Amino acid sequence: MFQVTFSDQSLSVLNDLSQGDQLKLMDTLSSLSNTILKGKDSGIGKFYRGGKLFYRLRIDDFRIYFEKIDIALHCHFILPKNSLNDFIFR
Repeated sequence: MFQVTFSDQSLSVLNDLSQGDQLKLMDTLSSLSNTILKGKDSGIGKFYRGGKLFYRLRIDDFRIYFEKIDIALHCHFILPKNSLNDFIFR
């Protein structure tokens, strides 16, 4: 289990979500483990950007982009699926 931290952008989006969506997102992120992040069948995408390994997690209509930093998962972006920003960041 990891500590979860948020960027200003992701925290702003998280605050705009309904309480149910917030709980679902937090539950999913906090339940991730090293085994899941290293697995090929976990449904979590991986890619390198600027020398950093980013993970992409799909939760309903959102795409969560985060990186693992020691014992924490730092959530950089929460973007709507199929949005221009989602496409550009990938």
